[in-house]
Amino acid sequence: MSIKNLLLVAIISLAMSVLTVYFYDRCSRVEVVSVDLSKTLLELKKEFLNGEITKEELESKLKSIQSKIDSLPKRYIVLEDNVVLKNSRKLNLKEVDHAGKGDK
Repeated sequence: MSIKNLLLVAIISLAMSVLTVYFYDRCSRVEVVSVDLSKTLLELKKEFLNGEITKEELESKLKSIQSKIDSLPKRYIVLEDNVVLKNSRKLNLKEVDHAGKGDK
């Protein structure tokens, strides 16, 4: 084998390795996401009991929270924030708008 062929094989091998790691990270890697659901539900309960939101608005916000969690790709594992000790990405449920229609 000539040096030219060895260099070509090394470049192709390096490119394949980089692409394999990239696609594993984007498509296959499982990621833990934490949600502070108990705090969010307590805040909604407080708003409802204080008359700040109606029953329809409460139901709409709860459906919006559920749809936000359900919309995550299957590679995400969603856990309650109390269970996760550290190093997890937090899903921000406060991004749900007041009409309960989803993210801002």
